[in-house]
Parts: sequence; structure tokens; C-alpha cells
Amino acid sequence: GRIPTTSWLVDQKKKQSSLSWIAQKIQETTGQALIVWPFIEPSVQETLSAVAAATDLFATLKKFYAKEAPKLTVGLLHGKLNLKEKQKVIDAVFAHEIDILITTPVVEVGVDLPQANIIVIEAAERFGLASLHQLRGRVGRAGQESFCLLFSNSKTETTLDRLKIFTQENNGLKLAEKDLQNRGAGDL
Repeated sequence: GRIPTTSWLVDQKKKQSSLSWIAQKIQETTGQALIVWPFIEPSVQETLSAVAAATDLFATLKKFYAKEAPKLTVGLLHGKLNLKEKQKVIDAVFAHEIDILITTPVVEVGVDLPQANIIVIEAAERFGLASLHQLRGRVGRAGQESFCLLFSNSKTETTLDRLKIFTQENNGLKLAEKDLQNRGAGDL
């Protein structure tokens, strides 16, 4: 009975304006946003060096939102934080002391944050359809209108087609079928 999450594949040229829109939307709705990055720290592999890391972008986005929307608070959550640090961040998010949480896919399963109404998935091409669907399921859990923004640097047509399919389908079973068609069943 949840309202389907509106999903968009955002062109890189619109990334900056999307981040501004997020601030505006959170303030209008008193919601929360999750911004998911695939890596905690920059990759040492040359092929992945262009993929941003949560730690780098936390500092960048904290500065951006301090200017754009000074009343909003930004937090960081990832798997390398010790248990005490993680719990402190999680408690702050649930107490609505953090409006925008920069995180890794650690939130993919099991996080029930009812006020969250926006999720941004950076480097969306790095995630499978099932993972994208799980991440998108973190927002709109209280029945409110919610949004999923996919950012990707990929120029590959098959990758962009796969992400566009995701934006057009909210049914997890149908996404699984598309994933099976695209990737095959694999070998045991």
C-alpha cells in the first residue's frame, strides 16, 4: 500500500541543481535524505579511481549544504566506524538530528527510517537491480511521497538502459526478471 517511489536517472549536468532540490524538499517536508556511495575511501585501483568515496564527499557535501541550507545537518555512516561511533550516528538519525546521511550500502537492508523520503545513489552503475531496489526501499516507509535519484558517470548504453529500466519499474519481481534476462542465471 505504499506510494511508489519516483525514480530518476539524473544527468551529470543536473547533479548540482539536484543537490539544491534535495535541500529544498527536505525543508518543505521535514523529511530526511540518504546519499549512498559505493566506497568508504577512494579506491586504489586505477579503473575505480573516478568513483567517489563517502569520506571525501562527506566533507564536500557538508560544506555545500552549510551554504545552501545552513539549518540542515549532515552525517556520515559506514562500516569502518567503530560500534560506538555507528550507534551515535544511528541514534542521531533516528532522533532527526541528522537531515542528510552520507552512507555506504550498509543501510541496504534492515534500516527502517520512516521519515526518509529521498535517496540518492551515486555511481548507480556499480549496483545490481536488486541492490538498487533494496536501497530505494529505504525511503517512503511511512507512506509519504518519496524520491530516488540515480547518479552515474557511465556512458555505456547497456548500463544506462539498465538504470532507465530501474527508474520505470517499482516491482521487485519484475526487476529480478529483467536482471535475469540481462545477466543470465550464472553457473553453480
